[in-house]
Amino acid sequence: MLRKTPDLLLLHDVLDSFTGQLDARHVAWIISSLLNLACYLDYARLAHNAILTNTFFISPQQHSGALLGGWWYAVRQGEPMRAAPMTTIEYAPFEVMTRQRGDNRTDLELIRALGRELLGDITGMRLARENAAPLPLLDWLLRPTAGSALDDYQTWQHHVLRDSFGKRRFVKLDLTSQDLY
Repeated sequence: MLRKTPDLLLLHDVLDSFTGQLDARHVAWIISSLLNLACYLDYARLAHNAILTNTFFISPQQHSGALLGGWWYAVRQGEPMRAAPMTTIEYAPFEVMTRQRGDNRTDLELIRALGRELLGDITGMRLARENAAPLPLLDWLLRPTAGSALDDYQTWQHHVLRDSFGKRRFVKLDLTSQDLY
């Protein structure tokens, strides 16, 4: 069993504390953590179906995350989905919602939607106009997944991050549970 450590903060609360928009550099490490998790889920042949700000916790000090909520929506890939949150229904691939079967593409699309939400617009319509993030990052967030967690993660690590931010460096997010609660 995975336990919540004191440094983990609910992503929804973090987003609220930044009035609905995080700096793109913080969004980048959060997405990196989520894509790493998506690779594991795909390896385990699971579709979580609820990767959302109210199910994911982050550790600003460690630049890591933990998917602690929403597991009641998870199913094996290919198995019938029992239920899904409204955000999943809205952003999952149409084919997946038509078939109503677990599919890793749902998690990959939810990660993109979550990234857009963290930048201030889950639909993505205003992000480029508002210069919310570097264009390679925005382009990746707005494009549909290739369908492979590993391919998405490799593209993210080797192209999107480099083209968006250059050389990797740790950017501190100065936030603790005392700041939020």
